[in-house]
This record gives sequence, structure tokens and C-alpha cells, in this order.
Amino acid sequence: MVKVERNHEVDCINWQKKLEILAGGDFSPYYKAWAWKKFLLEGDGEDLDLLVVMYYRMRDYQLAYYFAHLGWERKKNFFYRFYEVLSLLQLGYYEMAADIFWNSWERFCMELENIPVCAAEIMDMFVVFFFPSNSLPACIKEYYERNSNRPEVMLYALQEKILMSENSGQKKKLLDYIADILVYQLDGNRALYNHACTLIAVFDEKRRERYLSYVLEEGWLEPLVGEYIGERAWSLNNRDFIGTKKGLMPDKEKIRNQTKFYYQGLKDETFEIISYPWSYNAGSMHIVKVQDKVILFDLGDAAGESNGGLHMQDFLEANGINWEDLKAVFISHAHFDHWGSLGILKGKKIPVYLTEDTYNLIGKVDPSIFREINICLLREDRPVVIGDSISVEPFANGHIPGSVGFILEAEGKRLVYTGDFCLHDQFTVRGLDLSFLNRKPVDVLVMETTYGCKEANGLNYEDNRILLRRMVEELTEVGIKVLLPAFAIGRAQEIIAVLADMDHRVPVLLAGQAVPVFYYFVNRIAGFKERSSYVSVLSSNGVESNLILYPVIVASSGMLKRGTTSYHYLEKLLKRGKFAVIQTGYMEEDENISFIKAFNDYRLVWLKVNLSAHAGYEDLLHILEFLQPEKAVMVHGGGLEGF
Repeated sequence: MVKVERNHEVDCINWQKKLEILAGGDFSPYYKAWAWKKFLLEGDGEDLDLLVVMYYRMRDYQLAYYFAHLGWERKKNFFYRFYEVLSLLQLGYYEMAADIFWNSWERFCMELENIPVCAAEIMDMFVVFFFPSNSLPACIKEYYERNSNRPEVMLYALQEKILMSENSGQKKKLLDYIADILVYQLDGNRALYNHACTLIAVFDEKRRERYLSYVLEEGWLEPLVGEYIGERAWSLNNRDFIGTKKGLMPDKEKIRNQTKFYYQGLKDETFEIISYPWSYNAGSMHIVKVQDKVILFDLGDAAGESNGGLHMQDFLEANGINWEDLKAVFISHAHFDHWGSLGILKGKKIPVYLTEDTYNLIGKVDPSIFREINICLLREDRPVVIGDSISVEPFANGHIPGSVGFILEAEGKRLVYTGDFCLHDQFTVRGLDLSFLNRKPVDVLVMETTYGCKEANGLNYEDNRILLRRMVEELTEVGIKVLLPAFAIGRAQEIIAVLADMDHRVPVLLAGQAVPVFYYFVNRIAGFKERSSYVSVLSSNGVESNLILYPVIVASSGMLKRGTTSYHYLEKLLKRGKFAVIQTGYMEEDENISFIKAFNDYRLVWLKVNLSAHAGYEDLLHILEFLQPEKAVMVHGGGLEGF
């Protein structure tokens, strides 16, 4: 662990001291505060490199990766690329790290001769990627030759001998040394410890099961180990494995060969699907024609731009759908873009099916919407029967409390509509269990693709939770106020649960439509009341007083639309001094957001942490690989990148 000096606060760092720190020298905690000040108050990215190495050496790898990624995007300096890769390795994202490294390995080696770095840290890359010793960059080669007793150097030398040796006895002795001695010396370096366990699991048949269990328990799967678990992992039907492990990527070619892809519509011998055209701010509605019946999955509207559902009504009429044709409407969850056009059903007897939680949550934000609508509450264990031979069964899909997808069965065929879903657990709701959907073959999968493009930062949900918590801790520690725009239902409450884990809690204000939903969660979600006890949800003070009292404000809407509570606080903060906006999920890049971001690095700092309740890109691939549908219809997004 790096030695941290305890001395007086610093106003600046001379160039020589900075070079010493970058090359592995000791640093004072005041240097971190100084680098934050430069980054936040002056919009200065020149010292992002200091933040990167200091967080990396403090083993704060989520923050180290965030600033390395930001530094690379801003500067295109390979120093940041090095620490992107190193941080990803320490977090277990082997394939992401390998893609970055091997796509530019020659440039990596060349830049190492010109950039001040800590060779002891950089060495880890060359160990994990089995880089040949005769091609090592000169500075790393020098470190390797001068530090033969260092554990990372010993591991590098031993693995090269194991790969080259054809003598089973010699190979066993080398593996014994790694297992009996070296593994314990590497315990403080998660990437190399896991790499050593992987070597033993792959090359030592007698120890394989034990060391595979270590690797699987940690959840980090180097590509090297994939072939040794392969189909066995998928046959487990283990929801904790699917979509949560960081190293084992789905086989895209296999997915392409097994499934035929469609976008926003399909017509075959059993089903006809017509989706309302997707755009960044449109409601969600999917017409399903089966036999002589018509049903709808969702009936949403555009957030902030509602016209009472008239555009949905026009779309139905344009596709020849009369009210008497419509046999049922199924609402997946309580976000406005999935139910906002329900008003067009007032006075009609068409049954609208939704869960009790969804009914209650919608009622918190729009108490009058259900008047004159034929509401029918769903039960997960009781399918809805339409006509004589069509059944629709709900299943929990892990998006927000009460959110469900639907399984439609007719004429021996099975259609699965995912709705908005995610595989990971959140504090407020458990993730989708794919094994439930896999009881029978899936003929048609209608799947959301909100994140159909690869995520910008690529971290999984748990790492992003840690990143958000640490970011708020660090910002408030240096006196920066934080605004977290959030959707009223689900996201705001999840943020509250995340911030409950802060080492030093600070006063947090929850404002806007998220407040009545908050009280529903307090009474409905086990443990939420205790985790949210530090939050103020009602205040008799005005906005100006709240800005003085509360370092952190969580407010709806998540889109920062004009006229909403979050936008009102933003306007006031812009007049007060530098502050931070942390975007935690999807936000439409419209003129309003472009105007706000124009103040970035001047009046505010805009940061982004993906705390989404949607399936990520890899999750979408996992569900396709696991369910193996004959046909897949991509909806609620721009489709799936690469397909």
C-alpha cells in the first residue's frame, strides 16, 4: 500500500513533485483535494492524471477508472489508456481491458518510453495478457530484470516457463510454487491473485475444481478459463451467473446463427406485431394480432410532451384497429412512457391489466387517471385467458417494483414481451430470473433495446453503485453541492438506497413527485425505511433555504425538463456558484440539455454514472444466448448494435 504523507495543505504541486507521484512516489491527501479543486472549480483537466493514480493506489478502482476514461476522452493521452486498462483488470473486466490493450498494443509499448508511469503497476498488464518477454518495452524490461523477487515479476517468469515447458514434472513444480507461495503474496492485488488462480485452474488438473470455484466465486472470468466451464455454466440455470459475471462474453456469432432479427414489427403464421415508431421521447405501445383478436402491450405517452394519447389513437386507427377489435391492454410498469395514453380508454369497457404495485404507483403521480377505466389487477400465478385459446401470463422482470413482462401463448406458439427489464438485482427489486422464461422454447422474443449500443463506461450495476456513492462522498468533502435528477418512480428511491452506504452521511433532500412515491416504498419495500432515515423528504423551507441546508438534492424529473422540480433547483444553483450534476440514467439530448451542458466546466461540472434499471448491452446478448428464440423483435430503442 502506498505511503501517505501527513503534512500541511498545498496550494500547488510543482512539476517535479507531480512526476514523482506519477512514477509511484508517495503523496499527501492534500494533493488529492488540490487536484479535485483544479478539476471542479477551474474546469482544468491538466491534473486528472493525479486523480487517476491517487485513486488507483488507494484501491478506489471505480473512481480511478472513471477519471482515466474521462481523461482519455478529453486528452487522448495514452497515460489515461494505461490506467483504464489497469483499473478494468483490478475490477475484473478482462475482455474490455484486453480489447483496449490488443487493439493498440504497439502504440502502448511505444508510449511507455515517453510517459512517466509506475513500472510496478504497468507490469500487471503484461502479466495478465501473457505478453512475451522478448517484446517487452525497454522500461518494463528493465524493471523485470532488476526486480526478480517481486511477486508480479515472479508470476510473469513462472507463467512463461509453464507455457513453454513440455516436462510435466517441471510444470507441476512451477504450479506448486504459485499455489503454495505466490498466491498469498499476491493477495493484495486482485487482478494478479485471480490470474494466478486461473493459471492453476487451467494447467493443474488435480487442483482445477478448487481454483475454478475461487474464480467463479469472485466472478471474474478471464477468457482463458471460459473453455473449462463453457456449457456447464449455462446448464446451471443460475440467475446469479447469467449476466453478472464480468469476463465471459456471449458468443455473438452463435446468436446470429440461432435467431432471426426484426425491428419494431413482425408478421408470421401466428403473430403480427406492430410497434409504435420509436424515438428518444416517444411513448411505448405494441399491437399484437393473434387469431382474430387484438391486444396491446403498453399504452404510453411522451414524457413532458403529452397530447392526451391522441397520437396513439391515430396510430391505432391508421393500422385498422377499432375499439371493438381490442380485447385487452397490458401495462408493464408505472413509468409514464408505458401508461401515459390510458386516458383514451376512458368510458370504454376494454380491460386494462396491471399489477397492484403498478396501479398504486401510477396513482401516486396521477390520482385521476383510472376514472372510467376498466382496471383488472394481475396475479403472477394466474394467466389471463382471452377467447378460448389465448393466454397471457405476467412475470416479474426486475425493472421497478410491480414491473412485469408477459408470456403470450396461442396455437402452440410462445411470444415473450420483456417490457423494460434488467438482470441485476437492485435494492428495491430483484432482477429477472431467466430460468423462469426458459421452461419452454421461445418462438418470438419482443425485447427492449434501450441500451442496444455498448455502454459508454461499461461498468456493471454494482460497480456503478459504488462509483456513485464514492463520487458524492468526494464532491461533498470538497464542498461541492450535488444535484441528482431522477425519475420519480424507481430511480430516485434507488439513489437514496445507494447513498445510505456513504461512509460519512450528509443531509440529502428528496423533492418533486418522487416524494409520494418515496412514502409508498417506505411502507412496501423491506428495509427501505431504515436505509432512508437520513433523507429529508418534506421541508417547510423554500428552495433558497434548502440549497443552504442540503449538500445533496435528489429531484424529479430525471430528464431535467423545464418546469420540473429538478430544473427549478438547477436554475437556482446556476446563480450560486460551481456545483455538480450527476446523470444516473437515460436523458434525452434535446435543446434543453444542450443549453444546460453549455455551462459545463464554467458554472457546473456534468458527471455521468449509469445506474440504469434497464438491461445493458451485454445483458441483451445474454438473454438472447440463454433463451435462444427463433425470432427476436427489437423495440424500445434503436435496435442491437452488431445485429
